[in-house]
Amino acid sequence: MRFAICCLPAFLLALVAEDGFAQSALDRSMAACERRGGEQPGAAILACGRVIRTGDATPAQRARAHGLRAVARLDAGDGSSLVDEDLDTAIRLGERSVPIFLERAARRLNSSLASDVDVALADYEAALALQPGHPQALSGRATIRMRRGDNAGARADYDAALAADPQDIATLFARSVLLSTLGEDEQARRDLTDVIRRNPRFWQAYSERGGILLRSGELRPALADFDAAVRHHPGGGNAPVLTLRCATRHRLGNSEGAASDCRLALERSAGQWAPALLMLSGFALLRGDLEEARRQAEASLTRSPGYPAALALRGRIKARSSDAAGADADLAAAGEPGRRRLIMFFGTDFGEITR
Repeated sequence: MRFAICCLPAFLLALVAEDGFAQSALDRSMAACERRGGEQPGAAILACGRVIRTGDATPAQRARAHGLRAVARLDAGDGSSLVDEDLDTAIRLGERSVPIFLERAARRLNSSLASDVDVALADYEAALALQPGHPQALSGRATIRMRRGDNAGARADYDAALAADPQDIATLFARSVLLSTLGEDEQARRDLTDVIRRNPRFWQAYSERGGILLRSGELRPALADFDAAVRHHPGGGNAPVLTLRCATRHRLGNSEGAASDCRLALERSAGQWAPALLMLSGFALLRGDLEEARRQAEASLTRSPGYPAALALRGRIKARSSDAAGADADLAAAGEPGRRRLIMFFGTDFGEITR
């Protein structure tokens, strides 16, 4: 008994010392996880893992460590599902930081799953609740709203984001796309010109502005923009911009250049880009090859069912083939959007050659 009594204080001291050592180790790991000493991503990933595994870490510390490990993984070039797992776990455990919400939202934003986009929208809302007026959160929410048809909400968010950060040319470009969709072409052109002034290699801005110019019949300036877009595109042009240049060259009378661009657009889309197939259908109709025109129009609709311009063109082909009922059905389904797109691409809606 005396032995037990005399040894008790030493035992308690040992427990205190051990607890203090454990806490000190946790603090060191947390500091490295947070990269307070400028740790490299790999070291931070390991340190965050130690925090997550230790029994002395609080739920808040574990949540933060998961979030920081996700960021460190991204900094190390790891964009795998491990990042998503860490982000999801961080938020599930209670992490409430704007960067973590924004990171997860950005990774879900372009998913084909509506449920993922719902998560992204909720994360942007959470970020805005923590930091009202955050430009990145506003811009992300605007993108989702625009895709879901809430153009007024998207416009308000883009405007607010640009008011908070006027130097964000990505948001300025995104707003110009929305404005063009809404028919506000003059403001869209001003935005796009400003984007190009700030970043002369922003190929998407040339392509978007070229589309507005093509739509308004300003063919030479449109061609100059499409040429610049192709020149600055890292792969020498993608299917959409090549098809727009194809249409512009056709309307300027450069049939050989137009055909070359459309063939290249199909090559770069593995034959899947419906507007390029539409162009080939129109070329065939113009030279009187109804069978080829019909084949390419059907191919365009196979790639993009319900594509208004392809429906309108197929309707004209059917009219030329004396299928009045089929022509009326297609033209009614295409509506004014289909007719306007034919005029943009070909300078005509083909009514004069199919009556």
